[in-house]
Amino acid sequence: MLRELNIGPKDIGALQRIAWKPLFEAGNKVATEINGPRGPMGPSLTPRVGWNPTLDGKVIDVGSYSDVAPDVSRDVPVMIGNVSEEGMRWGYNPSETQWRTDLTTQIGGDKAGRLIAAMKQAHPEKAVRTLAYGVQGLQNRNRVQDMVRLKHAQHGAPVYQYLFQWQSPQLGGVAGAWHTADLAFCFDNTALCDQGTGNTPEAQRVAQTMSTAWANFARTGNPSQSGLSWTPTDPQRCQTMVFDTTSRMVDDPEGAARRILLS
Repeated sequence: MLRELNIGPKDIGALQRIAWKPLFEAGNKVATEINGPRGPMGPSLTPRVGWNPTLDGKVIDVGSYSDVAPDVSRDVPVMIGNVSEEGMRWGYNPSETQWRTDLTTQIGGDKAGRLIAAMKQAHPEKAVRTLAYGVQGLQNRNRVQDMVRLKHAQHGAPVYQYLFQWQSPQLGGVAGAWHTADLAFCFDNTALCDQGTGNTPEAQRVAQTMSTAWANFARTGNPSQSGLSWTPTDPQRCQTMVFDTTSRMVDDPEGAARRILLS
């Protein structure tokens, strides 16, 4: 990256003075050259570099929650989760035919057909556009289960998981629970993010519930609150706190659909 920026290998001052945009663009260019093309459903399976910690074998010597759950945090409780429409993209508005074609290219026709049927059955209230965004959410649900399994196998501190599926009013209500939409709620900032939350009384109630859970977890290691018990999860039942208009515990939400991606 230093060569890309035409900066000497020891010129720390030049790095400190450079504006963020050329630094960001140079980093992205170099990372793309090193990593090569991405796979059809996301990153390739080869080791990657970018704007994240790099497994160098010296400072960082283990892929935490990828290879193993690190021993250093065995006795530290963990909370992990995702949102239901992780794949929301403003420019992607497929018909069902187009969505089926895209999925067939990515995962094959049989699996695409079974996945679409399962998602429509689970959420008949959602538009095709919203369901299409949810495929990435299911992939992330599978990743969450991998991490739960690794943490649970330590037989140490508990692990809690959540699924945020409160539907944003954006795009006329079809944007879904887009990637990072949960942040406005766990920090009780729906008013500051009202373009995505509407800051409605309903949104405020969800934010109150979610932020209380986060504060309790930070304070005690247990995210439960009065009137809403949050039990630890395990790889068999996949007990999950679903944050929505009515927040509640559910065993393996979206499990039937997410497992199709594993078949």
